[in-house]
This record gives sequence, C-alpha cells and structure tokens, in this order.
Amino acid sequence: MGAITAQILIGKAHANDGGINPEYQMFLSENSAPVWLLKKLDIFSRKDSDAQTIKWIPTVEHMLEDAVLMIGLYAAKDKQLLQMESEYFNRKEKGITELYRDVTPSGLEMLRRRARQLEHGYKITLSIFYGSSIRSQTEVLKEYKTDVEVCMPVYAREYSVWSKQVEEKGKLEVPADRN
Repeated sequence: MGAITAQILIGKAHANDGGINPEYQMFLSENSAPVWLLKKLDIFSRKDSDAQTIKWIPTVEHMLEDAVLMIGLYAAKDKQLLQMESEYFNRKEKGITELYRDVTPSGLEMLRRRARQLEHGYKITLSIFYGSSIRSQTEVLKEYKTDVEVCMPVYAREYSVWSKQVEEKGKLEVPADRN
C-alpha cells in the first residue's frame, strides 16, 4: 500500500456545535492500486476496538462515490443497499473487494444510484491531502443527501527526498469566517 492521501470520518454531527462524533473512519491509500479501508471506531471507550477492517479497491473514475457507497453499506447498513449487494456482488474470495472484478459496471451504477438517495443521518468529514486523486471528484458530493464537510490543505511544509530540501506549498493564513 502507498501513502494515505485522504481520510473520512463518519458519525453524527452535533446539533449546536458542528464538528462530528465519529463512529467509523476510512483511509484512502494510493499507489499502484488505490484501496479504501473502513473501520469502526469507539474513540470514547477505554478499550480498543477489535472491529475488522473492510477493504475495497475502488474504480478509479468513481473513487469518491465508491467510498460513499461503502458508508451506505457498512456504516448506515441500508437494507435496500445490502439486498442489492447480495444481488450484484460476485465475490470469489474473502478479504479485499475489487470493484472492477466483483461487480458489473451496471450493478455498481445501480448501487451508487441508491446511495445518492440515502438520508441516513450520518455526517462525513472528508480530509483530502496534497496529491490525492479524489481532489477532482468532490463536486459529485452535491448529488448525495448526506451531511458533508470537505477539508483540503491550505499549507504544507515537507522535506523532499528528491530536492533534498524543505518545500512549502500554500499559505498559512487564517481565512475570514464564512458563516
């Protein structure tokens, strides 16, 4: 797996304070093949969660929508989506799901169409890091009924092994309040 290029927190929004009380987390790892990793959280518990990690290799063209579909299936557990999953998915082995292999394009589009209709009460916060390929796919989130907050970097300072020096991107400024 490559570096993590995006993170999603899935949970309930606070009615007065905004933010999120996360129940699940997702990570996008990108390298030779992208993979979404989804895991249940219990951040306010004193014990570690032993929930399994669900892994999907998404379609490159619809990587972000595939993440929202995972949320509908495994976080919201929408009954209609789960029924459609049993109809359209053809998993030959346990472990990682490969969307190009395990479901037909038409079946995947039917699942995405259902996911766009969901009003499951979850909020997602999406943090997209520099270099993530889903940066160009965020506009599609307007088609979903889910509460969403998208966070993109305004500033980064990192050492480059290629140039052998510290490089900066963006500006570290506090933007005006947009409320």
